[in-house]
Amino acid sequence: MTGRRRPPLRRQSGGANVGEVRTSRAADLPAIRALLADAGLPVEGVDALGEDLIVTEERGRVVGAVGMERRGDVALLRSLVVDPTLRACGIGATLCDALLTRAAAADVREVWLLTETAEPFFRRHGFETVSRDAAPEAIRRTDEFSRICPGSATIMRKRVG
Repeated sequence: MTGRRRPPLRRQSGGANVGEVRTSRAADLPAIRALLADAGLPVEGVDALGEDLIVTEERGRVVGAVGMERRGDVALLRSLVVDPTLRACGIGATLCDALLTRAAAADVREVWLLTETAEPFFRRHGFETVSRDAAPEAIRRTDEFSRICPGSATIMRKRVG
């Protein structure tokens, strides 16, 4: 951390009401784990993301989450998830934007991700598909990259800083 203050998280402007977007709290972890498990996404390691885990809350209920695992000046986006009954409402886009803002404020230069199903979504948010070999060593050493996600997952990157 460079000592900079975290930027405030904001609601999406325009048509979609996405609820409150904020840094997660310990009390949110059971709901986040349930959303991830229900979506078939990795739960392992989510508890350790701390201030880099962002949620959307609607009427007191966590309805979406995204996190990043920082490794120096690169980060791995961890499992953006939205309650299935609220998809296509702008929540995923808002969470992605909030995470990228947080990454840039933390002097992260590139955000990486692995996906089996969401390549079109992330491409719309400026991520590009790259070869597995292009990932920096710091990303390749993460559990998600090295053992949790299958080798067939698409690797994507976005330069943010």
